[in-house]
Amino acid sequence: MKETEERHLDTIIDQHFWIRLWEERERKAQSTIDRGFIKAERWDQLSKNFSDKWCAGEDDAERDEVLLLLKEKNILRRGMKILDLGCGAGRFAIAFAKIGAYVTALDASEEMLRCLEEETPPELASFITPIRSDWHAADIAQLQFEHAFDLSFAHMTPAITGPKTFLKFLSTSREWFVFVGWDGDRRQNTVDEVWRHVTGKEPEHNTIGDVIYPFNLVYSMGYRPYIDFQRRRYEHMVDIEKEADLLLDMFCEIADGSQQKLRQQIVSVLQEMGFGGKVNTVLRGCVGRMVWSAKPDLEPCG
Repeated sequence: MKETEERHLDTIIDQHFWIRLWEERERKAQSTIDRGFIKAERWDQLSKNFSDKWCAGEDDAERDEVLLLLKEKNILRRGMKILDLGCGAGRFAIAFAKIGAYVTALDASEEMLRCLEEETPPELASFITPIRSDWHAADIAQLQFEHAFDLSFAHMTPAITGPKTFLKFLSTSREWFVFVGWDGDRRQNTVDEVWRHVTGKEPEHNTIGDVIYPFNLVYSMGYRPYIDFQRRRYEHMVDIEKEADLLLDMFCEIADGSQQKLRQQIVSVLQEMGFGGKVNTVLRGCVGRMVWSAKPDLEPCG
């Protein structure tokens, strides 16, 4: 019994155990509709929604809560260098620039970066360097990203989908890391309803990319990250035709028949859910927020 317990303990603190487990989850994601969330084309289509909802001048409680957390931990300071991985339309990049940080804003979506440039006030433009790059294929040595930043920041980004992309992220900072991602099952009403009609089954639990994988990986590597959890609910009133295009991209490889027939089916489902050519999309779940020092420490991050 004692030998079994010791072997079990050796397993759960072995980083290779968590890498293998996360790799298996990533392989599963690539064979499901979740693969649609890592395509740059999807985020090109969503860029206007993101820019309209989270533009620099609007109230954003979630963003402000993250900034407050970083201030409480004495991480943010004027003149620091920040990597904003998967920066999107600039939700955090612009906020970091406002405190006087120099931000490298990286995203795979050309349209997201265009929105970022449009939203950036002229007086902050010199603080933000936009870079279009797919993190899955990025060469950080060529980009000169190795230990180049004081803070490497990744908030709800499809740039990190598994251990390979996460370990690449882990080599970019010399001081601090922040990772925010989904925790446990998450649901989106339009996806779930289309799933029922296309497959005839109830939606599967979606735990792909769960924050438990990066947390346990960094813990097994000797880091002691701070982590907390918060419930999230996102609502957007969107055009049915545009939502149908997004869902078609997600479902096309798991559905039988032609794409034209599938799209008609999707539009029909969305029309039943919406009105006036619009449908209210609701995404809900739990989010985990991790903060840790770039130097492994025996004491928890405080």
